[in-house]
Amino acid sequence: MDKTSVLGDTIEYIKHLQERLKTVEEQTENQTMVVKKSQIVEDDENENEDEDGESCSSTSYGQPLPEIETRISDKSVYLKIQCEKLKGVLVTILSVLEKLNLAVRNISVMPFGSSALDITITAEMQEISVAAKDIVKNLRSALLQAASGN
Repeated sequence: MDKTSVLGDTIEYIKHLQERLKTVEEQTENQTMVVKKSQIVEDDENENEDEDGESCSSTSYGQPLPEIETRISDKSVYLKIQCEKLKGVLVTILSVLEKLNLAVRNISVMPFGSSALDITITAEMQEISVAAKDIVKNLRSALLQAASGN
C-alpha cells in the first residue's frame, strides 16, 4: 500500500464516521423532549408553542410550570423534573409512571431552594413502548393538577 491509498482510505473512513455521528445525534435529539420552564399567565386564551410544536396552554394559577426533561434509549427512560415542593408530589409522579407501565429503577430527590424539588428518575419500559412526549404530557398534567389542588 502506498501513502496515497492509505490517505484515501482514511478520508473515506472519516466521512463514514461523520455520517454515523450525525445519525446518532439526530436519534438522540428525537428521543429527548424538554418542556421549558415558563411562567403561567392569567390570560386563558394565550397559547405558546415551544420549538417542538407542542402547545403549552396558559392558566390562571400564577405559578411557574414544572420543568421536565425525558430521554429514552431502547427500553431505558431518564427523567429530570424540577417542580414546586408540594405534599404528595412524589406519590403523584410515581403513580403516573406506574400507569404508563414504567418500572422505576432509581430515584433521587433533592430540595432546590426552599420551595422546589429536583427529581431524577431512571426507569425501564415494561411491555408497551411509551413516547417521550406522552411521558412529559402526563407528568405535566398531573403536576399542574396537584399544584392547583393545594
